[in-house]
Amino acid sequence: MPMTQQSYPFFKKDRLTNDVYSFWIDCPSLTALASPGQFVHVRVPGFLLRRPISICEMKGGALRLVFQIRGEGTREMAELEPGDLIDLLGPLGHGFALTNPAKASSSWGRIGTPPLLRWPTITGGASVFLGFRDVASVILAKDFEAAGASLTLATDDGSAGAAGFIHGPA
Repeated sequence: MPMTQQSYPFFKKDRLTNDVYSFWIDCPSLTALASPGQFVHVRVPGFLLRRPISICEMKGGALRLVFQIRGEGTREMAELEPGDLIDLLGPLGHGFALTNPAKASSSWGRIGTPPLLRWPTITGGASVFLGFRDVASVILAKDFEAAGASLTLATDDGSAGAAGFIHGPA
């Protein structure tokens, strides 16, 4: 499986929630090799181990990573600013392929959501079910709608979308 390891400049940073960030990184050599559902390993300066982060989307020669602060490494990563270089190793993993995109649907929640953002584009507007704790933790809902998804949103407390869990009763 072809992959690349290189430092790339990142050019856009958005804070999606209190602890979730979105980075756009200019890396045409990596995006040329990537497919939906794959991930990259990010080297954070000062840390020995890389952080595995799912590829959220790709446009042109750029890719988008959406990650949640889960420890000191991702906290340090969130402190990076546009113009900084990010060392990426990837793409890694097998990704996913669709055998019958006309009947595709998917359900995801919280930080498991980003790698599925390309799903509606590949399927021509699949049904997507997203679940989160509350309205403050909802990410990418507008992005999924913009991608053509038939979106159903649920939060545990009912503060956005339907009240309850996307997988049914607990």
